[in-house]
Amino acid sequence: IKVFENDDRFSIGPRVSFEYSYRKAFNPARNEFEAIQPSSYSFGAFARYKVLPQIFPHVEIELQNQGIPIFTGNEFTVERINSQNYYVGAGYNSGGLIGYEILLLYNINIPENSPRSPFDIRVGFTYKF
Repeated sequence: IKVFENDDRFSIGPRVSFEYSYRKAFNPARNEFEAIQPSSYSFGAFARYKVLPQIFPHVEIELQNQGIPIFTGNEFTVERINSQNYYVGAGYNSGGLIGYEILLLYNINIPENSPRSPFDIRVGFTYKF
């Protein structure tokens, strides 16, 4: 959503994400490999400002429910962790009616127990950005 009618460089918008992963891990209690299928979902909002036609800084707040595989000694389970993430970074947008974008973001509020890196690389498609 463009914020100012006469200046299309500043925009804000919603963000929704869903991640599904499939892993196989060895379970020594059963002496076999088991499938683990944690999923995560999140929603939030972002703001960005085009400093050049294709380059923009990006800030974002996200509420996330993350599935983390845990080995309990006998089996694998998925533990759910709720977190609030704050991302800062920059991106490149190809422009045009339908374009693509690449972002490099850093989570300044990553939870201590998160197995994820604080860096997030995203690739996506845009319409009229």
